[in-house]
Amino acid sequence: MRPQLTIVLLGGAEEARGELARALERLARQADATITVRQQVASDEAAHGQSLHLLLHSAIEDGPWREQLARLGLPFSVLHGDIRAQITAAWTLAALRLGMLPTEARTLQPAESRSSPVGPGTLWRCDKCSDPECEHRLFRDLLAKREGDVA
Repeated sequence: MRPQLTIVLLGGAEEARGELARALERLARQADATITVRQQVASDEAAHGQSLHLLLHSAIEDGPWREQLARLGLPFSVLHGDIRAQITAAWTLAALRLGMLPTEARTLQPAESRSSPVGPGTLWRCDKCSDPECEHRLFRDLLAKREGDVA
């Protein structure tokens, strides 16, 4: 029986969600797994069974999505970075949920997503990252959100 997973994509631009959905479906086919991707629907129904909620980071619209997910008691992950980084992170999370080993997940990633500042073939790990631009972008977004909440 093929492993199955439902992924719910929330937030971000419609175009980015579409590109991410197509990439995840393509990677799932390569892994002989079935992924169903739904967009912009966080509900109790999605909480049951194998579902993975992914929030595409946007300092402007994260708040309402986070509140809704918390109210529903749904765990979620936030995807940061450009579309390639988001595909890599989303596929890694999906592959782990599908029961794949990290090395199996890495071999199925698009070639351009397989390298990081840590070195070729290495998955990006925020806790090991030494890219100051990445940190600056993260903190700028957090500060912008905080200032928006205060205003």
